[in-house]
Amino acid sequence: MLLPIARRCGAHLYRLDFIAHRVACQHAGVRDGMALDIRPMVALSDIPWGYPRPRDVVAQRFHRGSYSLAAWHGPELVGFLWYQFGGGDDEEVRARYRLPSPHTAWHYDSFVQPRLRAGPTAMRLLDEAHRRLHARGIRWICSRATPFDGPPRPGAVRLGSATFVRIGHWQGMVATVAPYVHLSLRPGSIPQLRFDIEALEQGSRQEAPWYSNRP
Repeated sequence: MLLPIARRCGAHLYRLDFIAHRVACQHAGVRDGMALDIRPMVALSDIPWGYPRPRDVVAQRFHRGSYSLAAWHGPELVGFLWYQFGGGDDEEVRARYRLPSPHTAWHYDSFVQPRLRAGPTAMRLLDEAHRRLHARGIRWICSRATPFDGPPRPGAVRLGSATFVRIGHWQGMVATVAPYVHLSLRPGSIPQLRFDIEALEQGSRQEAPWYSNRP
């Protein structure tokens, strides 16, 4: 109900959930009939023609210290994902996510070619990401999701949620994690949301049901 009202007022409404997954120590080793080569992309020169993200956005990601894994079928890019240590910046709303633990990573922007989304390509990318992150001592992967992303993978633990409203350069945020409420009147005013895995390491959080009708 809020979304049509917001659009009539010229506003954009974003509802985000923040979740964590434990990095798998054992890897699924998913295989199918398609031969995939999964390898890192480490520079703009690795980005192929037709990459489904703007080149300036990709350049900013590398500048921030993000990493990417890509799945190739012969010369064709069929999927990719991105991750960053220490947290990351949101690319849709003004928000900065902080991960104080050195044993966490921020995972964002997974993509698989539409014709392959029913297959195991995404799982093979995640499996390789888990293998690499586990080798670096990462125990938890944190990310954000929207209601359009569908249900999460098994084992997802909810860290919190936030609703953002944007009207021109103005942005308001209401969240279940600090700073809880934030009003941004200029591009340089960015709320910082901090996610600590200490409670997860102690096992005090339980797997939560997925999207409820939260504000």
